Amino acid sequence: MALDRLGDFADYTQTAYETYFLTLQVKEGEDAGAVQNLSGQRWGCITGGSTWGCARHLLFRDSREAFDLFRDSLYLGFRWMEKQRNSTRNGEYPGVGIFPPMKATDWPGVFQSWTFTDAINLMGYYWLAEAFEHFNDPAAAEVRAAYDDYMTCMRQVLEEQLPLSIGDEEELFITTKVGERPLDPPAGAERPEALAFAHVIDPKSDLVRRMENYRRNRGIMRNGLTDHMHDGLIFQGHNADPWAGHTWYTSMFDMYWFYIWMERGEKDKAWETLSAQFKWGMSKEYYLLERYADNDPYWTPWMPNASANGRLLMMMADYFEE
Repeated sequence: MALDRLGDFADYTQTAYETYFLTLQVKEGEDAGAVQNLSGQRWGCITGGSTWGCARHLLFRDSREAFDLFRDSLYLGFRWMEKQRNSTRNGEYPGVGIFPPMKATDWPGVFQSWTFTDAINLMGYYWLAEAFEHFNDPAAAEVRAAYDDYMTCMRQVLEEQLPLSIGDEEELFITTKVGERPLDPPAGAERPEALAFAHVIDPKSDLVRRMENYRRNRGIMRNGLTDHMHDGLIFQGHNADPWAGHTWYTSMFDMYWFYIWMERGEKDKAWETLSAQFKWGMSKEYYLLERYADNDPYWTPWMPNASANGRLLMMMADYFEE
């Protein structure tokens, strides 16, 4: 998305989306429409995330030829996602009208992970509806109606999940596991801010203030970094972890909070998080990281984190309104 926004990089970006939808997408059988991971785990948000990116790619390019190339593959992916949502409407799972339990992250566990799987898929639906409407596609009304229904289902889950959440009038923590109560302090991958990024929660609502307070009051949001990691290598089977309690997951969820604060008009907080990407999330060679350990700046696993480059470019463009 970032390269399409900044200029004419279609030779690269179109090839990337051709890989997702013309090579990695299942075209026949039970999983027709699903976009497969090239080599990693099969997350429930891969098809939705690919749709989100490709739809914005098409809107930035504003090319009918490019839209026609991807249109049928995008619609096939949409139908696969609708099939997954429809599988939960009989009440078998606590979250109705969202995705069934699927792997959502590299962390252990398979459950209805609405703040990972569904928040990202919902963004895919939104931008697909925008693209289909822009190009006057006959299925535009169907996709928009599906987005509206998906949002309604997510807000129903929110209404049911809030009584199970941790908090009071000043703090709030919502778990990613539908139908469960969260641990306090959190453990594992928990990203409730995705709900505000995807507008399931109004970014300007008081719920967001309380969610932020929960993190700041526990020191798991500070210095512009928003995602202190709640587990460690020992949890994953290693015999030691000198970075436990010091590790921050950079970029992805920092971006969520950045856009939430921009919508709330809190540009000072957005600036602090944007600046943190340069201070803590970037090497001297301009490589972006996926982890930062505040006790060991030389611990830089999963570098370079190429997707973080795109997120940083998008944040810079939106902060400076370019």
